[in-house]
Amino acid sequence: MATLEKIERLSFVTETAQYDTIFVAEHYSRYLSVKSLCKGKSVLDAACGEGYGAKLLAEWGASNVVGVDNSAEAISRAKQYYSGSSIRYIVGDLQNPDSNIVGNKKFDVICSFETIEHLENPVAFLNNLKKWRKRDGTILLSAPNDPVFAADHPNPFHKRQYTLESLKSLIEPILGRASDWYCGTAAQGICLRNIATIALQEHPPKFSALSFDSSQIAWIPPVASNSVSEHNCAFWVGVWGEAALEDLVVSPLSMTSFLSPWKALDWLKKDNAELSRQLRQANLTIAEERRVALNDRKLMSELNTVLDDEIQRRGIKFDKGLAISDKARQILAQGVLSRLFNRVKAAILRLVGR
Repeated sequence: MATLEKIERLSFVTETAQYDTIFVAEHYSRYLSVKSLCKGKSVLDAACGEGYGAKLLAEWGASNVVGVDNSAEAISRAKQYYSGSSIRYIVGDLQNPDSNIVGNKKFDVICSFETIEHLENPVAFLNNLKKWRKRDGTILLSAPNDPVFAADHPNPFHKRQYTLESLKSLIEPILGRASDWYCGTAAQGICLRNIATIALQEHPPKFSALSFDSSQIAWIPPVASNSVSEHNCAFWVGVWGEAALEDLVVSPLSMTSFLSPWKALDWLKKDNAELSRQLRQANLTIAEERRVALNDRKLMSELNTVLDDEIQRRGIKFDKGLAISDKARQILAQGVLSRLFNRVKAAILRLVGR
């Protein structure tokens, strides 16, 4: 549960705060999508959490940023750690249909990342965003691709699970057809890093201390087995308004960290090969046991037929439900052991193929 809480709301406000780079990359990538849009603009960060995103938006040139969240604790931390002259934080319910959180203010850019899946009343939330957006403003909304993860790890913090189709059917009747949809997904590769900067690659004390350098990025199409689609990505971002988004958030890995999962997969493949061999052997054993059992049933049927024939020929009277052993004893009592033995022996030899 603690891990899920960290994924849902990252915190960097304690001396011992640690994070998983994949989850940080997800959060940072979503805010980075607003970077080129926010300079000189008024921005609403709806469900701002502890405020690191609002702080980034202000540092990237937004003229003013309003961060709203329904958690008083989160807003308190935002004011303490991520405040600024152009940032205002408000505690408020974004899905209240009568909400007057921001007064009559309208925004050039509204972003709300990984919020809608938490809401009981997403329709009211969307209507509020529509109300707070300027005529030519831009809205960016993201939602996690829960179907990829929820089958094995259902998220207790999410009120609803969306597919891209169900998300569109909810949002677009209210905000209109999105100008673009993007998917957020993982990336891998090799990077060149200046040795002098490697030692600086540590967990920063604050999220806003994260930064990009002038590294050159080249996109390589994935092989078919790793191809990305709207169905297997981590999250989606919808855009209503003018925006062209492409971003990449990377964190260098040691080669051992990169190779360890592949080595583990190789080990599993080898281990699975041995397991598969054992399973095949077990299946063969089971098949043989079934064959033997089938032959046993055939033999018992054959013996029963032999005994019934002998009983009928000798005119022996007995109940129809009499066991084979009882039938045999009655026949033996009539002194026909040699004839019966020969017929039973012939039946057995036929079944075992001799």
